[in-house]
This record gives sequence, C-alpha cells and structure tokens, in this order.
Amino acid sequence: MSDDGWSQETERLRAGLLRLRGALHDRITGLFSYHLHIDQLNSLADDHRLGLVAIEFPSLTGIEAAYGWEMSDRLLADAAALLGGLRGQGLPESTLLALDGV
Repeated sequence: MSDDGWSQETERLRAGLLRLRGALHDRITGLFSYHLHIDQLNSLADDHRLGLVAIEFPSLTGIEAAYGWEMSDRLLADAAALLGGLRGQGLPESTLLALDGV
C-alpha cells in the first residue's frame, strides 16, 4: 500500500473512532453512555445489591427554547459535576455515573 493509501486508511479509521467516541461520550458532561457499563453492572449484580438513581430533565427542551442551548448544556454539565462531587462522600467511591442518550 502506498503512503497515500496508508494516510487515507488512517484518516478513515480515525474518523470512525471519533464518531464512536461521540456516540458513547458526552463532551458537555464528561459522562459516558450507560451502555459502556453494562458488563460491569452485570458483574456487580452477581455479588452485590445495586441501587440506581435516574435523573430526568423533562423540561430540558423548554429550557433550551426559552434560554438557549448554552443554558441547557450548562444545566447538564452542572448536574454531572454535582453528582461527580458526591462520589466518595454521599455516594460510594465505586459509583458509576453515566448518561442515557449521549
């Protein structure tokens, strides 16, 4: 394969990796999709009792319409930071934080 062929293939693979990362990681909150944690959760469920906290923002679309996407992104980022700050204090250190619908 020529150098140009390797360069094109490298760029194609890089673009695919970036698309995958974008589908599994939310850059606003820094959280990963819960799909990445399924195997770990299944493993933990075999040996431990698990708890789940789900937080929905049903009015997020309304907030975005009224105040702009920057405000809705900030709300999500602040919520993620708040939960992350509770890890090891109000929440166990092993707490998995994830986002549905990244």
